[in-house]
Amino acid sequence: MKGPKVGYKQTEEHKRKRLEAVRLFHRNNPGRVSGEKNANYGNRMSLESKIKRNNKIKELRKIKPVWNKNKKCPQISIGVKKAWQNPNSGLHSIQRNEKLSNAAIKSLKSYKRYTSFPEQQVMEILKFSTIFFIPQYQIEKYAYDFYLPHFNTIIEVDGDYWHSRPEVKEKDKIKTNVCHKYNFNLLRIKECDLKNDYYNCYRTIISFIGGKPF
Repeated sequence: MKGPKVGYKQTEEHKRKRLEAVRLFHRNNPGRVSGEKNANYGNRMSLESKIKRNNKIKELRKIKPVWNKNKKCPQISIGVKKAWQNPNSGLHSIQRNEKLSNAAIKSLKSYKRYTSFPEQQVMEILKFSTIFFIPQYQIEKYAYDFYLPHFNTIIEVDGDYWHSRPEVKEKDKIKTNVCHKYNFNLLRIKECDLKNDYYNCYRTIISFIGGKPF
């Protein structure tokens, strides 16, 4: 596009003058104003006028029919199927999926998660026993509560309410299978056990990693 107006920005004064001109136009043309000031306000289309309008629309459709009437679009569904079946096509490529997966893992690692009270209790046991641990350890796309690298052990703390839900139970089974897949030792500590006998949980953890409790 060429011309003297290319790249031209209106000044505030120009905008103000243009707005005043629009307002003046509407004041001088009351028929164009909506609401009670409009000359056609309150008028309703008669049944005869509606029939005439509908007949005109039908005639226009006969001359120029609706583009998608009685038409099927098999090429769209085929294209979508090809995109899903072919791993190297479009947005569903293997490289893009890997990139999105890595981005999700990176965000999970940088996410500062709230530590529940039962997790804090297990953390106190590990600190008291001078056991080195890594909180929120990442395996594939799952985060585990504590990882003990010197003992190749993962500890999961299961809250009574949250881990009693069916969908969470299914997720716990998947996380257990992932642990076994990579040959990790997995120990699950229940919240109710920590409430009922805190010292027994301490002995369970120490015995599980092959140590001797005090």
